[in-house]
Amino acid sequence: MSRLIFFAQPHNIEWAVTKLNSTLHLFQHQDGLPLIERVLLLYDNSFSQDMIDEHVNAIKNKNYKIELDELVIPSLGEVSNWNGDYGLRDKDWILLPHPGILLGKILHEVTNSFDFREGNIGLCHPNPDGKTITMFALHKTTFGPAGLPKIRMKKVPLKTDKYQTLKMILDEPSNGNFNTVLPVATIPQVHKRAIDIEVKGTHEESTKYIIEHINPTFGFGFESIVQSILSTNRDLIEIYHSVYFGTHNRESQEEDFFVLTKSQQIIWISCKFTKNIGTIEKEVKRLRLIPPLNFPKERIYSILATSRHVAEKYYSGTYKDEYPDVHVCHVGNINEKIDWISKQDGGN
Repeated sequence: MSRLIFFAQPHNIEWAVTKLNSTLHLFQHQDGLPLIERVLLLYDNSFSQDMIDEHVNAIKNKNYKIELDELVIPSLGEVSNWNGDYGLRDKDWILLPHPGILLGKILHEVTNSFDFREGNIGLCHPNPDGKTITMFALHKTTFGPAGLPKIRMKKVPLKTDKYQTLKMILDEPSNGNFNTVLPVATIPQVHKRAIDIEVKGTHEESTKYIIEHINPTFGFGFESIVQSILSTNRDLIEIYHSVYFGTHNRESQEEDFFVLTKSQQIIWISCKFTKNIGTIEKEVKRLRLIPPLNFPKERIYSILATSRHVAEKYYSGTYKDEYPDVHVCHVGNINEKIDWISKQDGGN
């Protein structure tokens, strides 16, 4: 039986939980890796119950067949306090914590632990890019009359992006309540015409055309145009529309789109076709908040899709540099902004 040892993190819990989930998912699906049947969660007395619950729920909710042990130690650096049933043993895997200074203490414990004289320990290091994980396979033997320890190490990098789908990230907070948008080859002609009018014409002409030719409920009509643009964008590998966060639709918050780029950035997209610049400013402020996702905020980008008239007005105003982490776009340049985001390494 293999066990994964995980150090709870007091900061950026979303990233900690994401690392835990994606690592467990990797072990379940990657050929050549053992099946993890137990997780040991380590934390110290500085952790609030809410922090502990977030880590525990990440294990129980997504990996219900995995047994969970919890161990409180004086500090996360006191790895020598592992003892009894919780001490290091053969076939353990350790998800390396931040900061890296703990690595030395962990290696010291591997070398000097009396729980096993010979065996194998694995170390997992999720890399900052969020797309790869480096696995270190350690084989411990003893030699000489004193039984001195000897460690051999093998390093293997693995890609994790294919195991870290947007659907997996959205499933829990949205209760799976969203619509999947499938890729299409071309934008419908009626939408192409609407885009052309929006890029070259006036706000009134766009509104009139969408109401008369696409959907009399204007907001739905504009969203359908944005959806057409997204569904033909080959930089996007997952697209979800009408994502609800909450127990059921009437009491939960609906978000228009969440998409995942090939380079593993998440883009949160809100559609607001309006002439009211105050409405746009209010929505921009809202999009600066982090949605309820267990995902590192550095890899979540926000786009407000609106009319060309208002987008140009927004960027010509005094507030154009006030919220640089939210990108105000229109149907003529939203793909250009997605292309820019897909080339970023993280951070808005």
